[in-house]
Amino acid sequence: MKGLLRVEPSQLKGKDKKLDITDAKNQVDTKQHQDYNSVKKRGGTKVKITSLDEALKRIEDLEKEVAELRAENEQLRSRNFGGRKKHDENWMASYNDFKVKYEGGMSIVEIVSCGEISRRTAYRYLAYYKQFQKYEKDFGSKSV
Repeated sequence: MKGLLRVEPSQLKGKDKKLDITDAKNQVDTKQHQDYNSVKKRGGTKVKITSLDEALKRIEDLEKEVAELRAENEQLRSRNFGGRKKHDENWMASYNDFKVKYEGGMSIVEIVSCGEISRRTAYRYLAYYKQFQKYEKDFGSKSV
């Protein structure tokens, strides 16, 4: 339930103005049903739709709002969360370049001095390289 329904003593049924739970629930259900069928809540105000033109205008407004919300949702989904990137084609190309240089006999300092990757990235690639070498030694020469 979005909001609470306030029941004033003058609205209560019965001689002694007492309200049992069943009556209260029925009154709340009736009120919600009336609101749902005839009144649309928007921005804290109630707007009655009484004609087809008003309904079509309301539908058009809601479609615009949905389009705006979808655009905002897409923008939030595509934002950059920072941190390390996934191992995509660019990462694999950079890693394979490092691997060729390292297996060719270059030291980490020489690879970093080429300027393509940072020292920290070179040591990270070296850790991956050693992990892959261990994996190949343990499980055969399957490519990872």
